[in-house]
Amino acid sequence: MPELGRYTPILSAFMELSTERQIGMSVGPIPMSKVYEYLDRYDLPLWWVEVISAADAMTLKLHADDAKSA
Repeated sequence: MPELGRYTPILSAFMELSTERQIGMSVGPIPMSKVYEYLDRYDLPLWWVEVISAADAMTLKLHADDAKSA
């Protein structure tokens, strides 16, 4: 993983949480219950929810854009 300084823990969390997606006809979002479980497990601040949700929304948009162009 590239060195991202202080953002490395957030990226690591996002990558781990991405394994919780449901994948069927398309890629689904990370379940919010899993995000909150992760935050509770590692005693992380709630502002991480917004960051992880924004990264998830961008990831879903990129998947949708790729699907349209395929």
